Amino acid sequence: MARQVSSNKFENGISAAFRALSKDKNATVTFDNLSNKATLNKNIISLPKLKQTPSRSKKMNIRGEADSKALCLNYHDKNIHNNFAYAEEIKQQIFNDAGRTRYESIGSNNMLGIKKNISTLLLKINFNKLCFLLSFCLNLEISC
Repeated sequence: MARQVSSNKFENGISAAFRALSKDKNATVTFDNLSNKATLNKNIISLPKLKQTPSRSKKMNIRGEADSKALCLNYHDKNIHNNFAYAEEIKQQIFNDAGRTRYESIGSNNMLGIKKNISTLLLKINFNKLCFLLSFCLNLEISC
């Protein structure tokens, strides 16, 4: 039987890991976001609100989101990134994805736990993109 971990212990663990990975002891982690996406504003990350006992899948997604945002704080310089911004949306999206890939790769190459969390997150993101493309191209109603 899977071990049950309360959301408070899980949240405390995520918060500690986030501060350690970001190398910002003043970083703040909140679990009050009503959407399913994490948001990062300066050194404050807002993660999705959790049920009392979150599912394994939900915990893995939150770990991946928190790790990605912490690595962004640690290894990504917004000022440098913005100096090379593109006016065209598709070029900017590719540039943003390349930057994200760079800092997530640094963390994944250095820490196996981070690699597992980021890989799980990427599988979810790519699955959702594939579902969208299939439903759009085939004009189907697909629930992902």
